[in-house]
Amino acid sequence: MPIIGEISERESTLFDGYNKLEEVLKLSQLVTYVFEKSVLNEIRYFARAYVDVRLSTNEKDRESAFGRAEAALSAAFTDVLDALVNHIKVVVRDIRAKFIQSTISDHLADLGYENALLALKKADNMILQSRANRNDRFKNYVSFSNATEFKHIVDFSFNLTELERRCELDKSSSTRKLELQRLRWVREALSNTTQDPKKCLFKLFVQPKYSAKTGSQVGVEALIRLFRPNTEFPMTPNIFLDDAHRANLGHEIGLWVLNEAIKILCDWKNDGVLPTEFDFAINLSPSLAGNDVFNQIFREKARDNGLVQHISIEITEDWISDAEEHKSVSHSVSTLPEETRIAIDDFGTGTTKIEYLAIISGLTSLKIDKSLVDGLLTRNKKRARALITGIIALAKENNLKVVAEGIEVESQKDTLVSLGIDELQGFLLSRPIQADIFKLQHLSPELATSID
Repeated sequence: MPIIGEISERESTLFDGYNKLEEVLKLSQLVTYVFEKSVLNEIRYFARAYVDVRLSTNEKDRESAFGRAEAALSAAFTDVLDALVNHIKVVVRDIRAKFIQSTISDHLADLGYENALLALKKADNMILQSRANRNDRFKNYVSFSNATEFKHIVDFSFNLTELERRCELDKSSSTRKLELQRLRWVREALSNTTQDPKKCLFKLFVQPKYSAKTGSQVGVEALIRLFRPNTEFPMTPNIFLDDAHRANLGHEIGLWVLNEAIKILCDWKNDGVLPTEFDFAINLSPSLAGNDVFNQIFREKARDNGLVQHISIEITEDWISDAEEHKSVSHSVSTLPEETRIAIDDFGTGTTKIEYLAIISGLTSLKIDKSLVDGLLTRNKKRARALITGIIALAKENNLKVVAEGIEVESQKDTLVSLGIDELQGFLLSRPIQADIFKLQHLSPELATSID
């Protein structure tokens, strides 16, 4: 029997095994859930058992202590390795799902995934064998920890962060390429004055607004769409508008919308189908509302054609980029013709400026943000209802109308009507449709009267 202080060959093997376990534990910082009580307890069992190994005075107790130390050590290693193997599988699976692109395979190959994949299979087999055969568990553990496959798993584990970094870079590059493609489509549509269907082109859709009291149609909101050749569905502005604004194309798009709106209204008027009381709302940023070119078009075309009373402007706060533009709102809209009707769009969001009610002359209505209307269908519907009630009270106090958009189900409509909303808009009532189709389906000579 070896005396205390001597290190036997079996103890040396035990130390090597523990050192491997520490190596995996350091690596498993990538896997937070491996530090469970079971693993920590197994390490404690190992420590106690090894103390017994060193203090044993007879061979029987010493053998028993060795068995307990080896069992605890191999159990801890197996659990940690199992968690690490599963972590690698989950990360690779999630990356494949998140980054759907051919370059992922190149990155995996470059970072040694092929070797790691074979090693993961062997690790799975080793774990199954060790759990099925407790007698050979420690032997299997020591053998695998010294194998090349174990090194492949360790190496690839450290490469997971690099894999995600590379995929994120690819995604950013792909996103930028798509953004540039969208900008090319926008520029082509802006230059396509002949409306050639073989090129990208803009079209103006309209979504009807209805009186909450009578249910009758009181106007429309203009919504731009981008059509591309050989594609079935148009692109909505939420897809390309942010890109366009970052490229300083927002004003050009706004001017296109104004010109198209005037052209459509002139067409309806000339055909005798434009009702006397009819509102055609267009979305504009405050800076564009004060733009000299915009004002010239508005004055010369809208006023000269007797259309000012039919065009309203919805100030879109999400386009306001900084505090200076907030400050210029009053000056911007003051340059419009006095009879121009102005609404604040998306009212009730965090960016809403209450002082707009005081500084914007010509303000006629508030348009409740869709998020509040959506809130009527959530668990927080009481809060959404209270906020809408407050907005309506604020509007009435200032002699303003309140419009609710984004109405999709009957219960939203019923609640809004009961709260005293003035106008309703949303998919429940009508989806956006092309302006020429709207003319055929919703306007008729019987409904229209002279605009003069």
